[in-house]
Amino acid sequence: DFRHFTLWISHYTLLSHKGNRMLKYAVLCILVAVVCGSLISDDATDKNKLDKVMDDFYKWKLKTYPTFATGQGVHDYDDKLTSYNYTVFDGRREACMGFLQRAKAINRTRSDLNPQDLVNLHVLIQDLTSYTEGIRWKNYGNLNPITFLEGIHRSPGGWVNAMFRNTTNLKLTFDNYFKRLQAVPVMIDEHIECMRLSIKLNTTNSFYSMAAVPEQMEGIFVNVTQTRYWWPMNDTLDNTTVFNVTEKEQLRSRATEQIQEILSKWKDLKTFIEGEYMNNTRPEIGVTSFKDGVEYYKACLNWHLTYESTAEEVHQIGLDEVKRIQGDMQKVMTNVGWTGDLQGFFAHLKNRSEFYNHTEEDLLKGYQDIIDKLINPKLHLVIKNETIPTEPCVVKRMPYNGPSGSYGGGTFWANTRKPTTRPNFTMVALALHEANPGHHLQNVLAKSISIPKFRLWGSGGGYYTIPFNFPFYTTYSEAKLYYDCPCTS
Repeated sequence: DFRHFTLWISHYTLLSHKGNRMLKYAVLCILVAVVCGSLISDDATDKNKLDKVMDDFYKWKLKTYPTFATGQGVHDYDDKLTSYNYTVFDGRREACMGFLQRAKAINRTRSDLNPQDLVNLHVLIQDLTSYTEGIRWKNYGNLNPITFLEGIHRSPGGWVNAMFRNTTNLKLTFDNYFKRLQAVPVMIDEHIECMRLSIKLNTTNSFYSMAAVPEQMEGIFVNVTQTRYWWPMNDTLDNTTVFNVTEKEQLRSRATEQIQEILSKWKDLKTFIEGEYMNNTRPEIGVTSFKDGVEYYKACLNWHLTYESTAEEVHQIGLDEVKRIQGDMQKVMTNVGWTGDLQGFFAHLKNRSEFYNHTEEDLLKGYQDIIDKLINPKLHLVIKNETIPTEPCVVKRMPYNGPSGSYGGGTFWANTRKPTTRPNFTMVALALHEANPGHHLQNVLAKSISIPKFRLWGSGGGYYTIPFNFPFYTTYSEAKLYYDCPCTS
């Protein structure tokens, strides 16, 4: 360090006055070696600096997005929900500016950073740069966290299952569960505050993005025991000996009271959307109707592509793809002898009872057979053998009314509610998406490959936050299977 350096200088100066040339030369050589060695030693910590900033960034994500942390099996923040308060946006950006400065300060020319390290550093800098520059658009999508495509109303209580998965301290888990229930009304109020601010700033969603939301929300208002929030009060509580009979009844009573309060708050949100918000939605469809809308659209486009392209080029790709898909549809209609148009074919499919005549057991077995007997045996045709998961994907009944399917922890949760309304010709596509090579494959691969955690798991909010969000770099192979994989034949 500097003290040793000055000590050597003192010795060297003293010897130079005494005129001992040989000794002076020897000391000078040692001094140069020590100083250079010290510099090399300092630079050699670049690898450690990189590992530290990547780890700190990931831990910050876990703390900032508590439900994301729960999903990753980190239960340090299970008592909290992600904040949607408008005031947190600038603070998140400042935190990421700090990580970005640390990342940029790392010497990328040092030999102790191997090629994989350099890739990780590049991705980290790109992630943080994208996020921090996206702050300009915080008053657009971030203030409108609900559309017919996404939002908290699409999966209310979606964090519950992950909290109780493989828990080792059931009492603590239930304690955190109740704290989260208590936080739900606050989170809903934060949504209303953000959406009300978007009205003030004239950055609301299009009417067409919101028209279906009130009807979608109707599914939330069911009996307390039918909600997703109630799920741990069933088998989890029934099968444990951690609580006695009296304590179990007290927990159920407490849950009933809190869930009723939550449902009341959901009604407040629905009333707000149906009235105040819908009355102030933009009549235009495109974001070009925003102030600086063209620039906003370009920023969103660049976020998705990670390279420069024009909207016209992307649109043409879309038109070409629609044409190709319609051609494939025409082949299917020809193969089955259909002579009408595409719309008529869709109507024909909807009216064929053999496509809908299922029981709950039929659906569950059907999905499992599709995965085990149709998809998995042919995965090697499109995916390298070493990447094919050996960990099974198990199909189970979704214990709540949610989307058609969801995935978590090796389980494909299939919605079997009203089974006679669910066509079997959509089952392969859903199995590809939720199981292999979709979420299950990606989940298994993420646990087996050695790359930093910030690259493994995306977080930072939904698509509505783009471009004020962290990029999504995971590339799914499932689209290829939809098109021409033998798995679907």
